Formats: sequence, C-alpha cells, structure tokens
Amino acid sequence: MPAALRDRAFQWGIGLAARLPTASRDGLGQEDGALGPAVAARWVGKRWSTGLQLLHEQALGGEGTADVTRVQPFVVRDLGAAWSMGAEADARYDWERHSLKGPLTVYLRRARGTWAFEAGARYWPDGPTPEPEWGLRIGATWVFE
Repeated sequence: MPAALRDRAFQWGIGLAARLPTASRDGLGQEDGALGPAVAARWVGKRWSTGLQLLHEQALGGEGTADVTRVQPFVVRDLGAAWSMGAEADARYDWERHSLKGPLTVYLRRARGTWAFEAGARYWPDGPTPEPEWGLRIGATWVFE
C-alpha cells in the first residue's frame, strides 16, 4: 500500500468468494464447493484499523450442502516493530438450518519481509457441540504489493 494511504484511509472492494472442496476428511472441512459475492470495507488509521467483510456462499451441490452468509468484523492495533494484535468474529448464518454460529478470535501477528506469521486463540460461544469450545489459530501469509 502506498505510504500516503497507510494513515487514515478508507478502503473498500467487491469481488467473488469461492469455497473449494479440498478437505481430505469430513472433520477438516466441507465436502462441497460454493460461490458467491463478497464486499469488504476497512478504515486504516495511524495505529488502529477496523473493518467488515460480508460474503455469501451459494452451495454448488452435493449432499448436505448449505448456503451460508458470513459477516466478519475485525479490529487491529499496530504495536510497532512489525507487530500487531487483532480481534475478529466470523459469524455464519446457515440458511437451511436457520442458525447463526461462528468463532471469536484474538491473535498476535509479526511481519517479516514478504511474510506475516500469526498465532491466536479461538472461542466458539455456540460451537458444534452444546458446550463452548476453544481452539488455536496458527497461520502464515505471503504478503505482496
């Protein structure tokens, strides 16, 4: 991102969301594909960024498929020296089951060169089982400009 846009900038975009059936086991992901519209908006400040991503995944068929609308708000705080900390939600509305579920996540991220590494904790207030569940999020992102 150009230096002029790094401080106090509003950004938005529209595009296409795709879910590919790449899970090798049922517990690791969905066995069907989906396609749909996506909209994102964010405000980038000097130390804080906040935004929202909204997307709809229209199932492409298969047994047990579901159309899902996702709302993903987030907030990120720049900690300096290429470190940042963030929080996000991933609320998913299942149109077939008429249910709203999704995890809340807090994470710490470190950027190094063209890569960003992150680790954090996830909490499902209304998870796949009746009781709340905790999880771990670990990731690496290739960053390109």
